[in-house]
Amino acid sequence: MNANPWDPEARSLLSHVLLETGLNDQNIEVLREAETQAQRAVDLDPMTPHHWHHLGRVRLARRDPLGAFIALQRATELYPIKIEYRDDRDRVGAALARDKER
Repeated sequence: MNANPWDPEARSLLSHVLLETGLNDQNIEVLREAETQAQRAVDLDPMTPHHWHHLGRVRLARRDPLGAFIALQRATELYPIKIEYRDDRDRVGAALARDKER
């Protein structure tokens, strides 16, 4: 990575690109790297809700709904008026509840 390794926005941007590539190609390794970069962005800047939201999306793509819910919940806590964050969290939470009932 040629970008500043301490810049959370660079890590997040790279993760966004990797997520799209991984989803298009169904490439597990690329999705794993997307999660690594998204987690690094959160680690570098834990108070920015869009980093948490993106981490949740990546974890969902990696078929980790519980991890996704946790990240989406944190995004919602940090920015409670953002409807998209609440809707995504609630959608994942409902799916987890359905799975638990089975």
